[in-house]
Amino acid sequence: MDSNSSKPRFPRSRIIRFLSVVSTTLLAATWFVCATWNHFWQTASVPVWQIIFPALTLLFVATTILGRCYSNHWLRLGYRISAIWLGVLN
Repeated sequence: MDSNSSKPRFPRSRIIRFLSVVSTTLLAATWFVCATWNHFWQTASVPVWQIIFPALTLLFVATTILGRCYSNHWLRLGYRISAIWLGVLN
């Protein structure tokens, strides 16, 4: 038996770095889309989509992680809605 078998395959710090890069990239793309919509629609106040769309982006990352351990209706529904948003964003 290998002496390194008790070590995790990917260290926790590496996973956290990966998730932070992915989240930052998705949030930057979401911010760019919201800023573009605000510019073309010339809105002065904070529209509702500047709150909902970043929340859906973060929900996608969270449900992706939680989906590896848990499975229920609300998790699948949240994942489906956030994945649709990211498809629209794409």
